[in-house]
Formats: sequence, structure tokens, C-alpha cells
Amino acid sequence: MMQPLTNTVKALLITVAVLAGSTVGLLAGMLHHMDGGSVPDAIVFGCKTFFGTEAFMLGLFGFWYGIQKRDT
Repeated sequence: MMQPLTNTVKALLITVAVLAGSTVGLLAGMLHHMDGGSVPDAIVFGCKTFFGTEAFMLGLFGFWYGIQKRDT
């Protein structure tokens, strides 16, 4: 069985993390604005949520990737 290229897998995981962070940040900002927050506050809240999601996803993928590399 052929193994996927390591750099390709890393690039795909980073892309998934960025897309997930963007989606979560956008939705959190919209919900914050709908809850009565001002537009600048909603943008700041969305950015914080984006970076929090990014940190979580990249940490999760890094942990998972480290476990996978250890098994081989």
C-alpha cells in the first residue's frame, strides 16, 4: 500500500484547521453581534475564537500526527 506524502498530509491538516477556525470565528462573531454586541466587539470576539480554534486544531493534529509517527 502506498503511503501519502508527508508534506501533503501536513498541508491538508493545516488547511482543515484554517477552514474550521474561519468558520467557527465567523459564526461566533455573528452570534456575538446578534446578541447585542457592537460590530468592533464582534470582530474582536470572532478573531479570538478563530485563534483559539486554530490553536486547538493544530495542537490536536500535532498530537495525532506525533502518535502516528511513533507507531511506524
